[in-house]
Amino acid sequence: MRILSYTFILSLTILILISCIGNQTVFLSQKNLEIIRDESSQTTRDTEYVVSADINCDSKNDYAMIGIEGEKLELTLILGEIEKIPRTVTMEFGLGNSMSQSAMCGDNPKLKLESQAHDLIDVLAANPDGYKKSDVCKGLNIYDGMCDSFHLFWNHKTNTLNWWRL
Repeated sequence: MRILSYTFILSLTILILISCIGNQTVFLSQKNLEIIRDESSQTTRDTEYVVSADINCDSKNDYAMIGIEGEKLELTLILGEIEKIPRTVTMEFGLGNSMSQSAMCGDNPKLKLESQAHDLIDVLAANPDGYKKSDVCKGLNIYDGMCDSFHLFWNHKTNTLNWWRL
């Protein structure tokens, strides 16, 4: 029940904030900046930077944003049409820990879209399991400028998000 109400509130807020934006990063004015809070959590999502693109290659725009709770970074991805009750995928990463492969070094991460129009063989020696090169679908990139960014992609074998990092 908590997940459904959270998804509904998040979806409704995003629908109001981003209509007809296409495959781009959306920058909202300070006046329109809203903080989304899950009633049972302290995770704060800053909707100043919401990205929209087809992430899972279903020909529909998906919407992503990041949130911070203490030393935890949470990515929320809303799949498909936000007018309906969408599927939501979340991933958690640490913050401020340069010794952990699953944490950002700093505490001010940003989110942007990333091209998937290339194989990753030159970078990783092999494509990650479930990765598909695409000229249309996009990946996500979480970065802080202090250490290697997280590269998120849709895993077509497991039907969910995965990530890689150097």
